[in-house]
Amino acid sequence: MKRKLGWALAAGVVAVSLTMSGCGGSSSDSGSGDLSVAWWGSQDRNNYTVKMFKKFDAAHSGIEVTPQFTGWDGYWSKMSTEFGGGSAPDVLQMDKQYLRSYADKGTLTALKNAGVNLGKLDKNSLATGTIDDKLYAIPSGVNAIAMFYDPAILKKAGVDFDPDSTMTWAQFAKIAAQVTKNDKGVYGTQNMMGWLPGLKLFARDNGQELYADDVKKLAVSKSTVTKWFEYWLDLQNKEYTPPASASASVGWGEIQKFPIVKKKAAFGFAWNSQYTAFKQLVNRPLGMTLAPGLGNGNKAYFLKPSMYWSISKTSKSPKAAAKLVDYLVNSPKASKFIGTDRGVPINKDVRKSLEKKATGNDKKVISFISRVDKIAGQAPPVDPSSTSQILDLYHKIVQQVEFKKISPSAGAANFIKQANSILQQG
Repeated sequence: MKRKLGWALAAGVVAVSLTMSGCGGSSSDSGSGDLSVAWWGSQDRNNYTVKMFKKFDAAHSGIEVTPQFTGWDGYWSKMSTEFGGGSAPDVLQMDKQYLRSYADKGTLTALKNAGVNLGKLDKNSLATGTIDDKLYAIPSGVNAIAMFYDPAILKKAGVDFDPDSTMTWAQFAKIAAQVTKNDKGVYGTQNMMGWLPGLKLFARDNGQELYADDVKKLAVSKSTVTKWFEYWLDLQNKEYTPPASASASVGWGEIQKFPIVKKKAAFGFAWNSQYTAFKQLVNRPLGMTLAPGLGNGNKAYFLKPSMYWSISKTSKSPKAAAKLVDYLVNSPKASKFIGTDRGVPINKDVRKSLEKKATGNDKKVISFISRVDKIAGQAPPVDPSSTSQILDLYHKIVQQVEFKKISPSAGAANFIKQANSILQQG
């Protein structure tokens, strides 16, 4: 019997409820059955996802999708409860911060031969969902580090800036200085010291990775971390970035507080998938280009999964679950609903189809990823399960450096020593 979708408002979040005549999946051999699917996101994401699953149900006789939607806050506590209680969803949206933990516990299905067509999916992107040579998660899409810029501020400061060319960190510092000196009250750039993905990029530019392959220790050297800290502290001391007090008051997830949004800086850094959100906040022209580099030819740039799709090990309908995941990552019909909300597709044919019809912000986001594709190196190791602890440690040490409580060299030494201790504990 087909279920009827109903809406219930609870705790300010619209959740999806379903009226069911019965429950329980069908045989894993049939490729049909009831599928529970969990994801986090905005209400807009929820709305189009439910519509997309209705279309999937209609096209796949015998498969019924039960949506489970929550916001990011509460999603992982909900997953922990469901996995721990034996009621894990068949298919779930996965994040890189949690992937290794769930894979190590044996709660996810290996996907290489599960029934998802991997042939047209970018191999470098698939590597980001692979642990110990087993594919546990397929990226819904990818994004990359981007540098955002305000063309009006640059023009007023008399900066001749070509977003289609690349620049070194030394050249970027000169541009930041020019903005600060020529536009009173505006800083050249946001301080990127506190953004760990920025250090990851800088490490790769120095021929290193942030983490060792087994993520049991850091692979980045003290010298490289010191240079990263010194570069940004120097810009802060010269007032090319906001002061430490201002940088410390803005979380990296709070883009509405970024100085570029408030017309207080010419440059800012974030993931390219956030471009649309930036544009909605500023309501003025805003550009997006590659972050600076060392100009040494190293392939520092990398593609990061926006999020993944995984299948739980306890799914009673694994073939049906694989059909759904295949639809989500390989079908142009699905991409019409998704757009770039879950990242730029890793199926190149789907990406081309989406790009042809894309306009405005979506088109710029896709074009940027196509540019990164040409220069990206091998994907870095999957983040450790202790990522949140590493982030907390890094932010604490960065503030000590920015407020000059400790030197860049001491900050680098402390970060490496304490991070390694965290990583060795697992």
